[in-house]
Amino acid sequence: TSTTSGTFGTIKTTTVVCSASGCEPVKHAEPVKPVRYVPPVKPVGYVPPKPVGYVPPKPVRYVPPVEPVWDRMGSDRATVTVGVLTTGDRYGLSATVSQADAKMILVGNQIPLCHECRFLNWYRTTTRIASTHSNTVQIQHWISGAVATAAELAGAAGKTASYSGGLMGSVASSGLITEKLGHFDARVRFGVSHYQVQNFNAAFDGRSYLGSSASTRNDALFNAVATSGGRVMNTQGYFFGSPAPGTPPPEIGGHFQVTGGGYDAAGVFAGARH
Repeated sequence: TSTTSGTFGTIKTTTVVCSASGCEPVKHAEPVKPVRYVPPVKPVGYVPPKPVGYVPPKPVRYVPPVEPVWDRMGSDRATVTVGVLTTGDRYGLSATVSQADAKMILVGNQIPLCHECRFLNWYRTTTRIASTHSNTVQIQHWISGAVATAAELAGAAGKTASYSGGLMGSVASSGLITEKLGHFDARVRFGVSHYQVQNFNAAFDGRSYLGSSASTRNDALFNAVATSGGRVMNTQGYFFGSPAPGTPPPEIGGHFQVTGGGYDAAGVFAGARH
């Protein structure tokens, strides 16, 4: 958690990072305080430094950046955005819901999105901006992991795989953003150059959604559209982890957005092959 104050107001940000083994908080860097000018020290006779043993750097865990909320301050309508970040062989997919003069309700700091996932991590960052004019809150969800390659998908040509897992997202209503959990099942058919999500069935916030994707190139994200009455769930995702030769990728993940009838929600999903 970090808190920053200035002429614009106060910003408080909290992030948790999760895997199949559980969640833990991430410490945000505090703003650097200004320092007083200190004149340089007069040169002295050269003293060679003492040799030291090589100390390798400690590995760091990938943490996606937090999207800014400045341009959404003061709006009493919910704003929903989704995004994709690529870093080398890693993909990150995000979903953000923000609203002014609203409160947030969270499910807690342990988010059981995918108990069987070994290649995916998921994150939640909450931000509160308090100013003299409004109080804006934002919930951002992320999933990230090392993606399977197009060649690995082609290696599973002719095979069909089933995946299941969880969804976590934020639902915006009048003066409130509520975090919700759900679950999904997906059935994917792999080919030499293309694949297709033949079924994407999800349950979220009391509704069941049924849908599928079009045929998609092996090197591209899928877009599956699922419906429930007058609501539409648009999902985008890909496959994660290194499969054994000739087998489908072990995990699937992405983000989703639900609209229709004045309803606004967005979040992420992660699941494992079974």
